[in-house]
Amino acid sequence: MLADLLTHLYALSRGMRRLYAALMLLVIAIPVLLAGSLALSMITGSYSFLEERRIYLGNLLLLADAGKGVEDTQPEPKPGTDEIFLAGKNREVISADLQNWLNSATQNAGAELQSIENSASDSDGKQAYIGLSANVFGAWKPIQNVIFRIETAQPVLFVRDLEIHAASYGDDRAEPQVTMRIAFRGVTRIAGERP
Repeated sequence: MLADLLTHLYALSRGMRRLYAALMLLVIAIPVLLAGSLALSMITGSYSFLEERRIYLGNLLLLADAGKGVEDTQPEPKPGTDEIFLAGKNREVISADLQNWLNSATQNAGAELQSIENSASDSDGKQAYIGLSANVFGAWKPIQNVIFRIETAQPVLFVRDLEIHAASYGDDRAEPQVTMRIAFRGVTRIAGERP
């Protein structure tokens, strides 16, 4: 069969043989190009996944390192007298007290509070929550101190989202400057409401 095909090809004119050669090249080249394209897209997808994991790991390592070298101070009291709940007259008062506490905690840690905003109040059906989102700027240690103060002060606050990005690298002797975006919330108890 192959011998008949070759005999048939030799019997064709030169132009037809070139056409058959071009068609055979396309039949071979298209699957090779498709396989290469598929492999390249898989590599690109893997690189994106690895880059996301690298950033996530960096954030986790930063949090793990946050307890090292942090001043051994008593946690600052948050608004309200309750050990578990953020307490106050109403949601606005609780939110304002929480903002004042975060501003004070950030300044005491040696960082700069760039912006702060209230998160939408929400409830899981059993508890009501009030939270904040804030952008904080500073060197590594002050940022770690801010995270430490949020996570250790009473009443308990739950960090919902944390992003840390290098703001500048500076020279090798200076501590790098970072920008942190943090969102956290606490369980509330409003005066006059049943727990």
